[in-house]
Amino acid sequence: MTGTRNQEPGTRNRGFTLVELMVVIAIITILATLTVAAAMKVRGHMRVRVARADASRLAQAIEGYQALMNFLPVQTIYNPETDADDVYQNHDIIRQLNGIMSRDPLFKLAQVELNPAGSFKDPWGRPFRVVMWKEKPTDRLTRFFEVYSSGPDAHWEMGAGDDLVPKL
Repeated sequence: MTGTRNQEPGTRNRGFTLVELMVVIAIITILATLTVAAAMKVRGHMRVRVARADASRLAQAIEGYQALMNFLPVQTIYNPETDADDVYQNHDIIRQLNGIMSRDPLFKLAQVELNPAGSFKDPWGRPFRVVMWKEKPTDRLTRFFEVYSSGPDAHWEMGAGDDLVPKL
């Protein structure tokens, strides 16, 4: 017997044609693209959720500090209207929250949650912004605060009522 197959007369071996293979590859490529796009969208939504949760943690620690000390932590001088965004750091507030003597830190952080300067960072790697203000300009101490993340695009603009809001 030789290496040939026994075939019936009039039949031939049939495999996939080039066109069939290209159609299958195109369909797989389209499905993979749709899957990756959906996964990226979910990842972006998860980062926003993590940022909101982390900002809430920081706000609760600041409120705890205010309840214990009867004033807000002292923030270094930073003018959001004139200073560049990359100048801002929140490490001074984090140190104050955790520096109350004779008690556990109010805001426990893992090292991966801090940037090299020691500031608490959002999921995009930039420090959370803490904005504080007084009720009246003549007040000695700040009484109110808000915590912000700059979001994925890292742009800030002044919003209504002089509150900083992320530009999305």
